Amino acid sequence: MFDNCRKLKKLNLSGFDMGGATSDKSVMSLVEQCGELDELWTPRNIKVSISLGGTWYDDQGNACTEFPKNISTSVHLRKHKAAEQPDNEESSSAEESSDTAESSEESSSNEESATTEESSKVEESSSEEESSPSEESSSTQESSSIQESSSNEESSSNEESATTEESSKVEESPTDEESALNEESSSEESASTKESSDAEESASSEEASSGEESPTVEESPETEENSTNEESSPTEENSSKEEHETAEESPSEEETEGSGESSSETERSPYADMERIDLQKAGGRLSAIQSKIYDGFAYTPSVKVTVTEGGRKRTLTEGTDYSVTYQQNTDAGQGTAIVRGNGLYKGTLRTAFQITPKPMKKLKVVTGSMTIGSQTEPPVYVYDGTKRLENGKDYKLAYAKDLTARASKAAKVTVTAMANYEGSSTVKLAVYEGDASRIINPEHVTLQTQSLPYTGKAQKPALTVTINGTVLRANKDYKVQYQNNKNAGTAWAVVTGKGAYKGKVVKNFEITARSKADTSLTISKIPAKTYNGKYQKPSVTVKCGKKKLVKNKDYTVSYQQNLHVTANYQKAQVTVTGIGNYEGIVETAEFDIKPQKIAKAAVKGTKDSLTLTYGGTRLKEGVHYTVTYDASGAKAGSKKIKIKLEGLGDFAGSEVTKSVKAR
Repeated sequence: MFDNCRKLKKLNLSGFDMGGATSDKSVMSLVEQCGELDELWTPRNIKVSISLGGTWYDDQGNACTEFPKNISTSVHLRKHKAAEQPDNEESSSAEESSDTAESSEESSSNEESATTEESSKVEESSSEEESSPSEESSSTQESSSIQESSSNEESSSNEESATTEESSKVEESPTDEESALNEESSSEESASTKESSDAEESASSEEASSGEESPTVEESPETEENSTNEESSPTEENSSKEEHETAEESPSEEETEGSGESSSETERSPYADMERIDLQKAGGRLSAIQSKIYDGFAYTPSVKVTVTEGGRKRTLTEGTDYSVTYQQNTDAGQGTAIVRGNGLYKGTLRTAFQITPKPMKKLKVVTGSMTIGSQTEPPVYVYDGTKRLENGKDYKLAYAKDLTARASKAAKVTVTAMANYEGSSTVKLAVYEGDASRIINPEHVTLQTQSLPYTGKAQKPALTVTINGTVLRANKDYKVQYQNNKNAGTAWAVVTGKGAYKGKVVKNFEITARSKADTSLTISKIPAKTYNGKYQKPSVTVKCGKKKLVKNKDYTVSYQQNLHVTANYQKAQVTVTGIGNYEGIVETAEFDIKPQKIAKAAVKGTKDSLTLTYGGTRLKEGVHYTVTYDASGAKAGSKKIKIKLEGLGDFAGSEVTKSVKAR
């Protein structure tokens, strides 16, 4: 896949969704094959450890030696720490200076001047916009990202002014970060086949770029580098407050996106930076989050955000006004919810929450027996549902050195929970003495199979008990009890001696989840939704054959592209991911989001100062609507004038006529 990328400087893999893959040799060879890379956007949903072949840095300067795992969106990485970005005023000044042919010519004639450097940045960003407009399909966007890196190598620094003049016409230059966030679901084939076919076009459109791009950023980087969640512990302040506002901090590389119920994408805002409201300056506050007991699943609680505008508190709308990502939200300990402004809002707020350890009393402890004088580890097993816990990691055992010295008393072992579990429990084990040929020990018991597939019925693998070559008889010399043996996970058989035999042995075996090869999940048809400024999260019915599955027991649900009105080439999507007995099975379905009527927007103000709001959020002329004025038929000196509003974007296809004050 990467055979032709040896000289690439940049590579965009944000469209690749590795899903539940347990290995990917193509990605593992990326750094080795593309040896000159110094900037990349990682694939989404990486589940395994993949080395970067060195130290890379995210947009906040955090060091990474592996591709970030368990992330539902792409992470922007650089080979070297990014230089400090200019503030908004400087960035705006750079754009203004590039708006005239005169400044372009000055930049061309003076290669070493600061103005040339700034113009070059704008030029690069503009070229990126021309080669990857937001209206193009996601596969074209990804190809464009690869084209840039190919073209950068061929370009000489500030040698031509023609492209500078062309780029100076661009009023707004989206940053690399924003482009990366807009790239969705590009196929692996697109990345590999378009790399060479589009090289000439890329070279001509970006010939004047000065080496590698150094995109400007309007504000704190808001790329959602999410979801590894288990390696870095964020620092929090005043986490005990009911409502918590924190300083704007750079997210770590382990940040998980949104809730399982919503897509929490940070989108490109249609508003100019000077129009956007900073969440902190608006007194943004986050609601307190309830703690949760550890269950092994990512915790994605909803977060209520309020701001103060005009002396009044206003509750923002998730999706239109902000998005939420999470850090450290699976294991026991302190997690973090990160709120980032969308649309009219910008900036970042954070609040802490707790995942408490699961108490010992909710676990199951199973014991075997021992023989007098035994020096082996006591046969004590601990289970969390169908998950067998690990001694030394999830719990530890404590017992006396002379544990099996006497058979007259049962051996006592204390089990103390660790990590995601808490508490302790003392259990007793029987200790036997006498003829060794009459005591059943673990080495005497053999299971016919160690693994069976999930069928929905109790699984009872055959076993044999043999001592010194003598095969014992079931139900006469021993009895067998199977436990936890229906659902996928760890089950066990308990063999207990009878008659002339004694001893107790626990044998574990696995019940595997259904495989994709012989199982398919069906998702009910999802009716179209109407844009409302919020993430659309329609409920779904999921079946395996005729069996209706249970949400959060058999599967989880996530949504993608579920905020804005959809087009034929880009539908909203729901993803059903099997868990438990259906682990590893992933199915998707699409649905439409239709435009809202512009008549639903509230209109205030006068002809010369008109304001439209929807759901409390101000709409932008030219993005959400157009307005025309009709003075015909109005009497001289009339205080009112008719206006015609036509919806655009999320309000496309509708219009309304209203009367407003003339002045």
